[in-house]
Amino acid sequence: MKWLSLATATTTVLMIPTTVQAQIFDYDRLEFLETRPLSVNGTLFFFGDQNQNEGYVGYSNLDRNAPDAGHIGFRGDLNSRYYATGREHSPDPTGATRSATLKSLTSFPNLMNYLNNNNIPLGNIGYGFGQKEGFSVTQALNLGGDILGQDWFGRQGSRVEEFIYASNPEAVEYYLLYQNTKIINLGYSDIFVAAADDNLGSIFGNPNVFFTNPTVPSKFAGLDEITSGIADAFLQDVAAGGGKIQQVSEDILDPEDFSVSINQGFEIFNFSFPIEIRIVSTPEPSLTVALILIGSSGIIGGIRQNQKK
Repeated sequence: MKWLSLATATTTVLMIPTTVQAQIFDYDRLEFLETRPLSVNGTLFFFGDQNQNEGYVGYSNLDRNAPDAGHIGFRGDLNSRYYATGREHSPDPTGATRSATLKSLTSFPNLMNYLNNNNIPLGNIGYGFGQKEGFSVTQALNLGGDILGQDWFGRQGSRVEEFIYASNPEAVEYYLLYQNTKIINLGYSDIFVAAADDNLGSIFGNPNVFFTNPTVPSKFAGLDEITSGIADAFLQDVAAGGGKIQQVSEDILDPEDFSVSINQGFEIFNFSFPIEIRIVSTPEPSLTVALILIGSSGIIGGIRQNQKK
């Protein structure tokens, strides 16, 4: 993906992608995953460029007999990546400090005003995910037992495979940064992945998407005035827009967005990726129950009327 800058780096500006990311994947193609991206009330758009020491990594044990070697699915003879984490948590240390950098935002008025009023460039805001300090590369998000029908899904004749990457919520975190300081904990969720093999015979030119469940973000403790102000502005916008966020990445892989390395006994795929932090809202449990009861009352009433007839 290429980016077009509309102003100098010393000013808080919008960065607009020169390729459109909308509707690159039809979610009706999913047969097994139930989670879906929700309606959007505000968006932070980040991009992690693996050529700039950002992005995320997928890695598997080089020993094909190891339980974390990754399965070979229905779409070809390449084993899937068993682990996934941000570039800064890779088994191949490169000095990376984040997974992606903020490029644009929409419907985050408090955050935008705070950044502008304090002359903070968008590029100072980063996104990251992966193992917390003290946890190893084998405690990253992973495919668990790597069992068909439980951890990954697919079938003969389908070009789409679906995956669930999960970990101990105490071991993994998703976060926003100001420079190198974590300011927002985005909350834990499994990652739901869909990979399509539409460009047969190549790993490139195919849609790859992943997304999380909605989560409630919170502020990290111990922030100074500036970092606390950024975090508060973000949380105010989230509260006004629905109270939760959802992470969504939709991309088509290009050769320039991919590289391979080997370290610590792992084959590591480095990926560039776009990632959106979206403000979303979900029905309150009480409202959901009320709607169910109302619907049930209508059904029961109709049955009773028919019985009387």
